[in-house]
Amino acid sequence: MRVLAATEVKNRLGEALSFEEDDSLLIEKNGKAAFMAFSAPLAKRMVLSSYVQGAISRSAAMKLLGFEWYGQLLDALTEANLARPSLPKEARSAMSKHASKVLG
Repeated sequence: MRVLAATEVKNRLGEALSFEEDDSLLIEKNGKAAFMAFSAPLAKRMVLSSYVQGAISRSAAMKLLGFEWYGQLLDALTEANLARPSLPKEARSAMSKHASKVLG
């Protein structure tokens, strides 16, 4: 990870945003961490992994990746060799019981 001051990023933006595949950049403002930037492939993997692990919602993942429909998210998961997330067994069981109760 590279660390640059905000002024340095402003003065050398093109160079600051030149990323390798797994590179990241921490931008400090007044000596404190203010922003973090990642290469696009790394950021995409991070968002997809967060979605699969249940850390972010489907809508949040789609918004962060700029997807307008769920199929795009499924395609991205397939390309990244990530399995679609699933509910824990207990949650599926509870939903099934509730659906049976509601539907008769």
